[in-house]
Amino acid sequence: MREAARKEGLEAVERIARNKMQATAALRRDIAARMATMKMVPIDRTDVVGEMQRRELREHFNSLTAPQRERAIDAADDAMLDALLSAPAVLVKAEPSLLERAATKRMEKRFGPEMAILNDLQQAVDTVERAYDAARDEIRHGLGLQSHEFEALAGPVEQPAIEQERAKVEKLPMNEQPIVDTDKLAAEILALPYADRERMLDLALDTQGGKLGKAA
Repeated sequence: MREAARKEGLEAVERIARNKMQATAALRRDIAARMATMKMVPIDRTDVVGEMQRRELREHFNSLTAPQRERAIDAADDAMLDALLSAPAVLVKAEPSLLERAATKRMEKRFGPEMAILNDLQQAVDTVERAYDAARDEIRHGLGLQSHEFEALAGPVEQPAIEQERAKVEKLPMNEQPIVDTDKLAAEILALPYADRERMLDLALDTQGGKLGKAA
């Protein structure tokens, strides 16, 4: 009976490992592809007038008090952001965290909708990984194993499955989108027992799984 339970548990580990990799590998590839297209337009250094204007904006910014500089970043337009971020950091009187805030603001202004999509995709990755970890831990408890005992048994089962699914995802055309209902996963999956989580992942990834089967 114990061996049968262990066999069933390890089969479940393999299935959820495949489901996890199907989702996360495709999502991460989509994230990387989207990020690669988010390139800032280089500053034209041959534009003498533009360079002078940016220098004047920096000088004005550097003349402000620390609280004023923070407010200036919050209210900054594209010209001010370019002036601050196109110069070496030593020429800008601002803490690294403030410059990082300026860089984030510039990205949001220019790629706002795309960054929102990236955030949703990353949330989907995080949700699937949390569901996988929770289901995996529940299997371990069900088998009555210590962590090191479970890892010794699960590792040889998981790794081949993960590599196989990763290879399938890499064969997909780049325009194939992963099928993951982020809201449903986030709202429901963590509340379920591992067997039900597994079924939910199967349903969420059903279309994606069909694509992967064709790519194999």
